[in-house]
Amino acid sequence: MKRTALSGLGLVTVAALGINGIAYLVYFFLVESVAGIIIPILVIAILTLLAAGFVAVSRARLAPLLGAILALLSTALDLAQPETIYNLAHPVPASFYALNVFFLASALVACVCGIGSSIQNYRESRPQLSRGMQTTLVGLAGIVIGLILTALIVEANPLVGAAGTNTGREPTVHMGPGGFSENVVLVPKGEKLLLIDDGAFSHVLRNGIWSANGTAMPSIEPGAPVIANLPVNGGSVEIGPFTTAGEFDIYCTIHMGMNLTVVVE
Repeated sequence: MKRTALSGLGLVTVAALGINGIAYLVYFFLVESVAGIIIPILVIAILTLLAAGFVAVSRARLAPLLGAILALLSTALDLAQPETIYNLAHPVPASFYALNVFFLASALVACVCGIGSSIQNYRESRPQLSRGMQTTLVGLAGIVIGLILTALIVEANPLVGAAGTNTGREPTVHMGPGGFSENVVLVPKGEKLLLIDDGAFSHVLRNGIWSANGTAMPSIEPGAPVIANLPVNGGSVEIGPFTTAGEFDIYCTIHMGMNLTVVVE
């Protein structure tokens, strides 16, 4: 393949692939810390970073297009995972939400700019980024930053769930791949708490809490229902009844930071 100078679109393609690969690498280390080594994530991260390097140094006309195809394939695989869809729909924890936003945004940029750069290469034109493309990239960056800031605000202000006084339904908290849908739930004295697993996400529940430094601290408050390594993998479980007023902590032993405080009143 003929070697050619890297255009402005090519440079953006390299940057987008690099961001995409780094995001996957960070995601790998986050998941590895709570669920063990997941080889496919590491492979995607390495291949994407190699693709960024290839586009940057090869100068082959089709190099940006190959990078775009890789970004498209990795995104398709990512979106095929139920955890990805859940993380995009739930901004907490912010780290997983932000990484998935980076996955999609960087892959979109890599695909569009990679195709455009390859077209430029065959036309043998080396224009800089058009004003329209610059505006589009700035707008996309603003959207990404806005989405991540929103997630951080939501995480900094814990959600509180309460039992509906008129519906007759028991207090309910949903569980995603690595977190509860709320950090705090209100439960009337004498009632049970319903925990619903929104997918086939494995959890092991126990009395206690993850500390701020990532240390599991099993403990049981006086009057708390005993939860001794309760496995959940899809479906739902009931906890309780909570017969004593107070605050009671529940955590997942296999997902760092997955805490729920039950306030009984």
